[in-house]
Order: sequence, then C-alpha cells, then structure tokens
Amino acid sequence: MYEAFYGFREKPFNLTPDPKFLYLSGKHHEAFAHLEFGLRQRGGFMVVTGEVGTGKTTLCRYFLDRLDQNTLSAFILYPALGATDLLRSVNRDLGVEGTGGTDKDLVDALHRFLLASHESGKSIVLVIDEAQNLSRDVLEQVRLISNLETDTEKLIQIVLIGQSELNDKLAQNDLRQLAQRITARYHLTPLEGRELKQYIRHRLAVAGGIGQVDFTSGAFRAIRRYSKGIPRLINLICDRALLAGYVLERNEIDARTVRRAAKELRLGTSSGVWSRRLARGGLTAAATAAVAGVVFLDPWRDAKSVSVVSQENEKPTPLSSSEINELFEARLMTLSADASRQAASAVLLERWGVRLVGGVAAISQLEEMSALADRAALEYSELETDLMQLRALDMPAVLELKHPSQESSLYTVLTGLDESDAVLYFAPGDFFRVPVHVLLKFWNGRARLFWRDFDALDAADVPSRLAWARGKLEILGMLPEDARESATGLTDAVKSLQRKVHLEADGNVDPNTRMALYSLAGDYRTPRLMTP
Repeated sequence: MYEAFYGFREKPFNLTPDPKFLYLSGKHHEAFAHLEFGLRQRGGFMVVTGEVGTGKTTLCRYFLDRLDQNTLSAFILYPALGATDLLRSVNRDLGVEGTGGTDKDLVDALHRFLLASHESGKSIVLVIDEAQNLSRDVLEQVRLISNLETDTEKLIQIVLIGQSELNDKLAQNDLRQLAQRITARYHLTPLEGRELKQYIRHRLAVAGGIGQVDFTSGAFRAIRRYSKGIPRLINLICDRALLAGYVLERNEIDARTVRRAAKELRLGTSSGVWSRRLARGGLTAAATAAVAGVVFLDPWRDAKSVSVVSQENEKPTPLSSSEINELFEARLMTLSADASRQAASAVLLERWGVRLVGGVAAISQLEEMSALADRAALEYSELETDLMQLRALDMPAVLELKHPSQESSLYTVLTGLDESDAVLYFAPGDFFRVPVHVLLKFWNGRARLFWRDFDALDAADVPSRLAWARGKLEILGMLPEDARESATGLTDAVKSLQRKVHLEADGNVDPNTRMALYSLAGDYRTPRLMTP
C-alpha cells in the first residue's frame, strides 16, 4: 500500500523470508564463531540459546550451510519426539541403513555408520533446534549418542539450539553429565541500539527507499523500547509505522508514529510478556508461517548461491545473478569504513592462523593493518594492483572498495578467485560469491596483504638475501644452470619472476618480491586463494 509513496520496490519489513534482506548482526557472527570453535575442538556438545525471534534458527541454517564437504549433518527441527523416534530421524537424515528395530538396533547401526565415516575422513554433526522441548529421556538418549567415540575423539558432535529455558534444563542435577560435556556455549541477545539502526537501514536500502524515508533518533529509541531488539518485532513495528506515515503523508517516521504503531499492535514495553505471546503462538497464523522460513548464503556452490528455505518446502529456491548482485551492493551500503577495515583485518588474520579472543569486541579494537601485522609477527604490503597480479601471487588480500553512496573507502577480503567469480569476506562468517565484473565495479585497485618472512631474512645482509633468492628461483626452475653463479643471471631471473607476478621488473629483491617468492616456492605453509 505504501510502497509507491516511499519509492520502495517492495515492502522492506515483510515477515516472509527473502535473502536480499539477510542481515547477520555482530552477535550472530560471534555465535557462529563459537560454533566453529566447538567444531574444531571435536568435543561433545555445543549450545546456542536465545529468546524467541532473535534469529536462532537462521543462525542454525547459516552454520549448517557452511559445513565443508567432509562434514555430514542431521538436522532435527521438531524435537518433541520420543527417544526411539529421535534415533530414527537421526539415522534417516544421515542415510544410515536400517531405521527399524529396537533402540539398541538403531544405535548399533548408527555406531557402524559413524565408524565407517570416521575411517573415510568424514565428520558428523547433529543439530537439534527448539531443544528446550526435549524431554529428559530424550536428552539422556542424546547424551548416549555423544558417547560413541574412538580411543581419541568423538565420532559425532551435537549442537543444541533453543530458548533460554534450555539453559535452565541443562543446569538441573540429573543432566549434569551432559552439561559437563558442553565445549562451546553462546546466548544470543537482542539487537542493541547501533545494530538495530543498521538492521532497519539495511532493509530500507535493499527495498530501494534510500532518501525517500527516514526514521528519527526518537523513532529508533521507541522501536528499541517496544521491540526490545527482537528482529521479528522490529519488522512488525516498522511495517505498521510506515503504513501510518503513508496515511499521514509523512516522509519522516518519528517516535509518535512508532508509539501509534505499537499501540495498534498491542505491544507493551514488557519484553517478557511479548516473548511469551510469541512462544505460545501470539502471532497470526499467516505471520507464523511467514517467519518460519530462514535465509542463508552459500558462496561455495554455484553462482546462484543465495537461497530461501521454508519448513513447508525444504528445497532451496536459488536467486538469479542479478538478485545476488543487488544483495551484494545493498550489503556495501550498510558498511562503515572503520568497522569494515577492522572486520576485514580479522578475516585476514584468521587466514594466517591468528584467531582473536573476544569476538566482535576484540575486532572493534584493532589498529591500522601495518601495526596489526607487526603485532602478529607478519609482514605487510600495499599494492596498486589488478586481479591478474593477485591471482599470480595466490594469496588472500584486503581490497579497498568505493561505493557512490559512501564517502569513505570500504574493505573486504578476497579469499577465492577464478576467471568468472570471486569470494569476498566482510567479516568472519559473512561472505559473498559474486561475478568478477561486480567486484570490479566497486574495487579501486588497491590491495593490502599480510605475508610471513619465514626465514627471518636480515634486510641489511644483502649477500644472504641474494643467496636465499637464488635458492628459491632454482626451486621454481627459473634460474638457468649456466646462470647460477652469475650476478647478471640472478638479476635476470629475479626480473623474470617479477614479470610473472606483475611487479616492476627492476631485479631488486625487495619486500614484495620476497613475498612472491615465499608464496610461489611452495615449501611454506601460506594461505591460498581458493577456487569458488
């Protein structure tokens, strides 16, 4: 009704899932990092909790969709099952042969499958959503499943996703054996003031309403007060506030309009009361069906990597390339210069095996990249470059982007590249696969790279540096045998290498040339650009 008035292409706050509107907050990224940590630890249980509407199921799908090809998963969405039915569902999801018989038959079949998977290098993850609804008997069965192990490691890892009551249930004395095996735990909290603003502005931008409508500072405060930062409620309030603004012919949504919308929705300021209403089905049937869907991105499969999944239709519906490109551009419009640089720095550090402790809070404290590299015992290089050179160097790099709507530069990390597509990370767990021509539309040609001086070369010891370069060029087959003892031959070989990686061919073994030799020599453990 109000779309034409505000210049929207579509409603920005629909409850129906749409991947163009995907927004993962810092809290979701941090929760995802906890799950990744737990997965790497190969321990027993991982637990993620949060109030109704905070995006737990979205996070769950996001996590599942990013498991690598060597990890198999089972996903239990309706856990109000008996122990036997749960076992059957797990075995069915994993493709275990034989889903009949007694509990012992089911567990034995699962055990054989897990052992065979382990021997073939496969990992297994079981994810149970709405786990607060599990009975004690079923939780005990889940614990027994987690006991399936070899002498050195667990054969299956289990993720429990649920509302806050799950923590209360796990704290009970008779479940202490399960609670003691939790290796990663995170509680999702609602959006805070800044993230709430970013969430709303992101959805407005994707819908095409930039410059057509704005929310005042008072409106944001009112939305926070009535929604308590819960995304579902934010959508309901904003949609009703825009409708009210349309009726009043206002392009600015103020606190009074938000209060009016909240009153129509019968929202009080008590989040506990509203959360309970949501939990017991306080939304209309249509709204409940709408919010049941989730969205996720998968940049490692095909180019049409953004999909929608709902409970009624488990098959993903891929978006077109143009829709993915539109989503990518909308994501750029939500970034800030400092935050994107810091998040990109964290991604690049992770590629070099340096993981920050403290999640988003630690990322927000990161200094300039040159100082950061020094603290991490890495070298730092800046290049005016192109994709041919980055492909030749074969190392992840922070790219500087410019968007017409932003005055400052934005930053992303190139982690994958082929002739047609690029994989770009904005933050740990937040990535896109886009066509190269889309990247080139925003990239200004500047790149920043970390690299490691593995052999600790002394910059002042020129003879040693030249001898080192000679050895690497021999490994690469770029130093002819008749030139190995010749200074001129070495210089020519260095120039040849520099031309290969699109550096200035001056024959000097400068830092960028050393970076290229470390990368190309192949006898060092350096991160590589993956093939999308």
